[in-house]
Amino acid sequence: MLLLLLIISTPLFIGAHALSLQEYSYYPALQEHSAPVPLLDPLEQDIPTRQTSLYSNIGSPSIITRASLPYTISSPGRYILVEAGSYSPAASGTAITINASDVNLDLLSFNLVQANGVASVNGVVVASGLSNVTIQNGVVRDFSGVGISVGSGCSRVFVNNVTFYDCGNRGLELVGTANSPIQVGALTNCNFVSSSTLSTADNVLTISNCSDFEVAHCNLHNNGSTGASGALAMVNMTNNLRCKFTDLEVHNNIGNTDLRCYDLKQSSYCKFIRCHGNTNLAWGASSAMYGVLLEGSSTSTANLFCECVMANLTGTIVDGFLSSTNCDDNAFMLCKSLNNQANSTTGVVHGFRCITNNRNIYVECLAAHNTAPSSTVASPLYGAYGFKLDTTTGTYLRKCVANDQTAASRAVGYFFISDNQITIEENAASRNTTFGFDAANVTFNNQAFIKNFALKNNTAGGSGSDQYNGFGANAANDGFTASNFGTNTGGITGQPGPISWVNLGIG
Repeated sequence: MLLLLLIISTPLFIGAHALSLQEYSYYPALQEHSAPVPLLDPLEQDIPTRQTSLYSNIGSPSIITRASLPYTISSPGRYILVEAGSYSPAASGTAITINASDVNLDLLSFNLVQANGVASVNGVVVASGLSNVTIQNGVVRDFSGVGISVGSGCSRVFVNNVTFYDCGNRGLELVGTANSPIQVGALTNCNFVSSSTLSTADNVLTISNCSDFEVAHCNLHNNGSTGASGALAMVNMTNNLRCKFTDLEVHNNIGNTDLRCYDLKQSSYCKFIRCHGNTNLAWGASSAMYGVLLEGSSTSTANLFCECVMANLTGTIVDGFLSSTNCDDNAFMLCKSLNNQANSTTGVVHGFRCITNNRNIYVECLAAHNTAPSSTVASPLYGAYGFKLDTTTGTYLRKCVANDQTAASRAVGYFFISDNQITIEENAASRNTTFGFDAANVTFNNQAFIKNFALKNNTAGGSGSDQYNGFGANAANDGFTASNFGTNTGGITGQPGPISWVNLGIG
């Protein structure tokens, strides 16, 4: 009995702090160890002291509080935001400015927020020419300018686990220059939500003049507005080299007359792996909606797109994948363009479009269920197309599929216009409402069409020979004769043995 009283009345010491038996019972972990372990007092209200102690094993970080904003980091080290950072400037400015290399800024899951409506206010700005800068773990929100901006000439910059919310003009920008690019770094596990909503907004994520930068596992959703005054890109890439984009999701975004999921200009040797665009809308009249856009005359060359999907895009003009003028030597492999829709009487939708360039490659790509239900103009400029090659040289299509393109006017699986030296091999087209394969102004003695298959196209009614349109017109002068085709309106059941064919159409 005396021993029990001694235990009850004797305080337990943790460092310099004495715990009562009641407090001791608050820490189940203590009851599992024979020796006391360092603990924090649950009643401790000194937040900065508490947060500092959490990182005491790696050295004391510098503390950023609400009252210390705007804050300038001028020395290397670790900096932590220890409470919600509410910043209310009287004029344009920046909440946190990084002016030193070898800096780790940890937001500790807190919000860094602009709390008033002053224009041109930024969240975090990394000055030009710095290296080894990390920004991580928190929310950057409600800034009228840019959430995070990284200046030219920086290297080894890393942004991880940050959510950009309601940043008016841009979420994040990497703004290198041609003479002072940003080199090596990564943006990982980030979300961009409800940003680029101002009429002046142009890009949610801007990557300009960067080399060997990687973006991975990021989501961009519910951004943009119908009030955008010009082209609005979710991911904009200009003058980049050897950058890599992996597992990006761009969905439920909206623009006015011009919306782009992935916009490339003068960027080369970049890789896009499993990058998706889903349910995005260009809202205005005569609008353009692009999934992947390699801009015309921008010389975006030698880029690779693998397992990328553009789906449910809507506008007056819709391109799932567009490789435009002078964008040469790009490769699209295992990509899909699905369920996209042109919503005007003069609307046009392309699953994949290649125009006025050289040596683009499409391998095992799928264009399906792209529609222009209200497009009533039947010329080749309007309607629905799985693949359209227009004035290209050396383009290669292999084992691609174009199914179920539909339009009130004209819908074609594959359409070739004035192309030269193209190779079209082992591709399939079925159930497109006008033609499977269609050609115009193509000189067939410079082309190779090998083992292509058209099945039940021209669903409005037509014979098997209508599976290929525009090919026979050149037979007299280029040797592209009927022997290049096998046609059968009744199917292949009951045929005596294997069918020998180069290109086959079944009506």
